[in-house]
Amino acid sequence: QFAFTADGAAGFAEILAKRYNGKNERGFIDGYEVGYGDFDMYKDEKSNEACHSGSYYAPVLRKTYQAIKENSPKSLVGMNALISQSKQYERKFLEELFSTDPEIGKYFDYGAITYENTSSETKGDPTKKIPGNPDYPTFQDKWSIMRNVFVNHELADKGIWVSGVGWKDTFIPIEIQENYILSVLSQAHQSKVIHKVFIDGSISSALSKKYEKVKEYIAEYPAW
Repeated sequence: QFAFTADGAAGFAEILAKRYNGKNERGFIDGYEVGYGDFDMYKDEKSNEACHSGSYYAPVLRKTYQAIKENSPKSLVGMNALISQSKQYERKFLEELFSTDPEIGKYFDYGAITYENTSSETKGDPTKKIPGNPDYPTFQDKWSIMRNVFVNHELADKGIWVSGVGWKDTFIPIEIQENYILSVLSQAHQSKVIHKVFIDGSISSALSKKYEKVKEYIAEYPAW
């Protein structure tokens, strides 16, 4: 098990930002997300400290943001999205992030979330709460938690990206997945704060199959 230290993450990001800054023939990376599951489930090999805490992540985000901006100023840099689907955990992580570094809002351009409802009780519906499990978020809950924390810390101008949403084909039929994706896209559009949604093709093969309604929706709202 492995997680980047602040210096390790910044060093790796510096290499990428120098190479893909649009100033050579290698291309340009528009946006970076600083971490993903590595700051949500692993432990540091040397200290055995859990990495899924805002206090561990704060210096990682600050240093990595600085490394990217120094080498690719036009690239956007976002904070990591937590894989775990827990309202309590999400709030705790975000509050720890800001209490550890009150200036951290200067060191990311957007927040990020992921969403996957694996509950058989709700049949994966992103709008339904799970009976007996008030901690499991709906899609509305997930982005609203981040939004509220941002507002409380005077960062109402920060947008949110959904860096991964999807359902396994073995769990939810493709036709139903399509309706769920449309629900997520509609909520995102109406939120006015979610700027991008990435549908996770590694989870759902519906992207390459029947997704006609989703294609029509995207054509109607190519960017909002």
